[in-house]
Amino acid sequence: MTDSSGDEQEAAALLAAAEAGDVPAMRSLALRLGRADRVGDAEVWLARAAEAGDAVAAHLLGQVLLDTARGDDGLRWLSRAADAGLAEAMALAGAVLHITGRAAEAEPWLRRATAAGDRFGAGNLGVLLLEGGGRGEEGRALLREAAAPRDDDTLDAYLGPLPEPDDAAAVRLGTVGLMLLFAQTSASFGLHSAAARWARVAAQSGEPEAMGRFGALLNRLGRPGTAEHWLAPAARAGVPDAMNDYAALLHGSGRGAEAEEWLRRAAEAGLPDAMRNYGVLLDDTGRAREARKWLRRADRAR
Repeated sequence: MTDSSGDEQEAAALLAAAEAGDVPAMRSLALRLGRADRVGDAEVWLARAAEAGDAVAAHLLGQVLLDTARGDDGLRWLSRAADAGLAEAMALAGAVLHITGRAAEAEPWLRRATAAGDRFGAGNLGVLLLEGGGRGEEGRALLREAAAPRDDDTLDAYLGPLPEPDDAAAVRLGTVGLMLLFAQTSASFGLHSAAARWARVAAQSGEPEAMGRFGALLNRLGRPGTAEHWLAPAARAGVPDAMNDYAALLHGSGRGAEAEEWLRRAAEAGLPDAMRNYGVLLDDTGRAREARKWLRRADRAR
């Protein structure tokens, strides 16, 4: 998995232990494979560890499945991890149930996660309560608990009027990451309109990464004009993923010179996907020597 003999020996020992049925070794091997970008192999070992009863592996497997558009299977493994008492899994299972319209099932998991001190669970529960009506005070209190950084004067100002889940005020309470996860999970279930809604809310915060994620989603949904409105400022703010996605948009609209410039910037910022994309572009345009340099850098970065 790496070039050094010591690392190779360690990897071989880990593989041998995993194959012999050592469940912690299975999980460690999966994590090592994931870091090496061997996602398929990592999933196999996570599944074996999860099937052997490892709650952390079940949680990680659930996340992998959500990230690869297998939402129902992901929820099944998250629920197993939550049943085993893992607070992070309770929070994420609750989020998935919430996103997919099963608020009554979501609330108990989110309350258990919140009681265990999980801030993501608290923020998600706060949004759910605000959506449900009649429990706004508890929802606002939970959002305050989940918010970071904490500035009481600012929070009090935002928590007053219109505490709606699609209000940018909720985003400013520190729930940008929550909204982005809602968007990602919605997309994994094929709920593209819901994904766009949550990503838009996050983007309204003005956080460059959120703006870039929303722009990338819009571009994938076939709305390049609107996507550019969000991707361009995120790229200018220096978000590597946004630079890479903006380059793809520019290339698709026939602006090759601009696309190459943004792809170069993303590659120089250290984004492995951009390094590879830039290397391919250079090779396609007759600059093989420079292309090889970037392709080698991409391989080393993975």
